[in-house]
Order: sequence, then C-alpha cells, then structure tokens
Amino acid sequence: MSKKERILQILFFLVFLIGLSGGITNLIKGVSLILPEGTAVTPYADNVYRYLAGILLGAGLIALWVAVTIRKQGDLIYVMGAAVFISGIGRVISMTTVGIPTETRLYVYVVLELSLPIVIWILQFLRQKEMTTK
Repeated sequence: MSKKERILQILFFLVFLIGLSGGITNLIKGVSLILPEGTAVTPYADNVYRYLAGILLGAGLIALWVAVTIRKQGDLIYVMGAAVFISGIGRVISMTTVGIPTETRLYVYVVLELSLPIVIWILQFLRQKEMTTK
C-alpha cells in the first residue's frame, strides 16, 4: 500500500470517528442535547435532528467503508471530500448569519472540515495520476 493510500485511510478513519461519535450521541440524546435547559422540545425539531444524526452516522459508516476499501476507490473519494467540505461551509454560514458559538471545539471542526477535504482531494489526484502513469 502506498503512503498516499495509507494517509487517505487515516483521514477517512478520522471522518468515520467524527460521524460515529456525533451520530450516535445525537441519535440517543436528540435535539434536547443542544437546547437550553428547560426549553420545550417539539416533536418536529427532535424528529429532524435525529434524522440528520442518522445521516451523519451513515456518512461515517461510508467513510469507514472507503477507508477499508481504499484501493478500490476512485471518484467516491472526491465526493466524500466534497460532503465534508460542504458541512464546513454550512458551519461558516451559520457563524456569519447566526453568530459565533461559544463552544471552542466547533472551531476545530470547521478547520478540519475545510482543510481535510483539500488534503484528500490532492492525495487522490496524485494517487490517480500515479496509477495512470504505471
């Protein structure tokens, strides 16, 4: 396995861990996890929140599958990188329209979600270029 493939595996495993931890936590706790204490939870808000948590968990499982089968993957790597990048853009839009959150860990997420895909895209591009020259 090449160094590029190993690095891609590690990055996709990181994406898996993010999806796993966020997905499971949010599926279990629901929207009350992010609401101020004492705020009434509406069925609609909780339903949508847990649905999106399921999508996050599912995307994490796809990232794990990509990591495990990295040698077989082609354009899916670009698509997964785009999904992560778009999630980071969503956070930036939220920060500019609603305000800056007080949780400092969210800044780490934004940096990861905007930078990891760029590294993933570059590595995949170089990997594909290397494979076509052989």
